[in-house]
Amino acid sequence: MKARLIKVMLGFTVAIAFLIPIWKFFLPLIAGLLVVSYIISGDWKSRLLMLKRSAPMLALLSFYIYNVIGLIWTQNMDKGWLHLEIKMALFLFPFIIFARPDLNSAHIKFIRRAFVIGSILSASALIMRAIYLFFSIGENHFSYELFSPYFHPSYIAMYFLMAAFILYEEFRISHKPISRIFPAGITILVCSTVLLSSKINLLILALSMAFLFINSLRKAEKKFPIIMGIILAVVISIGLVVFVPTIAERFTAAIEVIRSEKPIDRNDTESTAARLLVWESALEILKENPMGVGVGDVNIELTKQYHLNQFSGIESKQLNAHNQFLQTAVALGYPGLIVLILVFFLPLREGILQNNRCLVFFIALCFINGLVEGILETQTGILFFAFFYSIFQRNYEHE
Repeated sequence: MKARLIKVMLGFTVAIAFLIPIWKFFLPLIAGLLVVSYIISGDWKSRLLMLKRSAPMLALLSFYIYNVIGLIWTQNMDKGWLHLEIKMALFLFPFIIFARPDLNSAHIKFIRRAFVIGSILSASALIMRAIYLFFSIGENHFSYELFSPYFHPSYIAMYFLMAAFILYEEFRISHKPISRIFPAGITILVCSTVLLSSKINLLILALSMAFLFINSLRKAEKKFPIIMGIILAVVISIGLVVFVPTIAERFTAAIEVIRSEKPIDRNDTESTAARLLVWESALEILKENPMGVGVGDVNIELTKQYHLNQFSGIESKQLNAHNQFLQTAVALGYPGLIVLILVFFLPLREGILQNNRCLVFFIALCFINGLVEGILETQTGILFFAFFYSIFQRNYEHE
């Protein structure tokens, strides 16, 4: 009975990994079934010991608990409880994913590959959809939200970058014949990331390719295929930018906003300009509320500040802080911000010390995205973060 239950739990875990980049609507249901299976399986003592030995997992649990404490000074309790419900995976996944003695190195590897396969299928579907629309109705859907109608481009680009890095790591260390097809998967993921036109993720992609190119020259066993693959990715990326001018236009607009000496238009809703206005408002609230305004009131207070500052464009959109660290600071004050920083710093330190490259890349990816997006404010970001935060710290290469 227990052996069968363990297989069921593994199946649910693999299903979550596979569906994260494909279909987000089933994920809460599957996670709920995994929770029920976990409770039935028992063996609490060994699982609690696993959690106690992991400083990063304790930091993640502490962050969620501090969000619960943030209800104390919340005026809008309905929004406060909704906030905690959305973030529930941050509390549950350390138990149902990380603290699982039944997950061995082979299982972890299989789970990672399930995510890669799901990402490649998702990327391929997006490309084929855009091609079909181009030839059937003559419309160019090869960029940003037109390219990804079901996921926010920044989040799905983050998934694809993570999947591409996992596949790169598999190719780098694998000597099996099947690894020869891995560059094709990486190419699909990189092309889709470029077409998604997420500025921050394109920057991460460019920095990653530059780092991997230099690193391959120095250390990689398979120097020639990796270098040629990176060169091919650069050539294809440039070709896509030429074919889809809106990709370059997004960067041009952002650069113009940053370089301009004129004050930003208070009605501006262009993504970079809007972020600068949002951050200005968030810092003003934090200055007046160093302990935060409460988890249920953060977005309400931000909208009020937009109104006071006469930022009508972002007020009409009721934007959150578009920076996870500012969002958390406004909600929970400087203590909450410190806990969130530990959530990122502790696994980064652990990953560097253990040479856990996937963990280091994952933390860097989420941290950089967190500077321009509230990645822990929606289930799309939270499920991805909580799941792989737990998985990558069960690094099968070092077990």
